[in-house]
Amino acid sequence: MNSPERTKKELAEAAKIRQPAERSIKIASIVAEGLRAIGQDPILVGGAAVEFYTQGGYTTADIDMIAPGGPELFGKMSEMGFERMGKDFVDEKNKIYIEFPGRALGPTERDRRILIGDRYLRIISIEDLIVDRLCSFKYWKSA
Repeated sequence: MNSPERTKKELAEAAKIRQPAERSIKIASIVAEGLRAIGQDPILVGGAAVEFYTQGGYTTADIDMIAPGGPELFGKMSEMGFERMGKDFVDEKNKIYIEFPGRALGPTERDRRILIGDRYLRIISIEDLIVDRLCSFKYWKSA
C-alpha cells in the first residue's frame, strides 16, 4: 500500500503522460489501488474505457469509475489530492477529473481485469461498453 504522498506523486507523474489513453488508464489504475485500500474495487467505464479499447481512437477529458462510494471513498479521494465537486473529484493542479456515476454495474454487465504496469484495474467488458454506447446513441442522441 502506498502512502498518500507517494500516491500524489504517482498521480502527478501519470498526469504528465502525453498520450491520452495511456494517461487515463495509468491514473485510473493508481486511483483504483488507492480505493482498494478501503475495500472498494472500482470499475472503469464510460469514455475512458472507450479510449482504452480504441487505443486512443476516442478521447475524453474525464475518467468515469463505478464504485460503492460513501464517506470512505470521499475521504480517500481527498487524501489522494482530489477536491469533491458534486459527484466529481477534481485535482486541478494536475488536470485530473474523475466521476463516480454509479455504485455498481448492471445485473447482466461484466468486467475484466487488466494489468497496468504492476497494478491491476477492472474495466467494463467491451461487449457491455458497446451496448452502453449504442443505447446512449439511440435514447439520448449521444454521438
